Amino acid sequence: MHRIETSRWQHTHDFCGEFASGEKNTRRVLVLTAFMMVVEILGGLKLHSMALFASAGGSSAANSGPGALTSSV
Repeated sequence: MHRIETSRWQHTHDFCGEFASGEKNTRRVLVLTAFMMVVEILGGLKLHSMALFASAGGSSAANSGPGALTSSV
């Protein structure tokens, strides 16, 4: 039989790597989303705008995980 050299296609996987930068970016996105939601709510209160309330409510529902839009009536 033929012997094929496979060493050039082999590599390792590191599943316990450092995720600090990804966690930091996730925190930034969550803070930015929360800040924008508060700004939209305050703008809706000041301007009497239901569109801003709807936008702020959509942001919180979209970011609160699976099943956030489904509720028992």
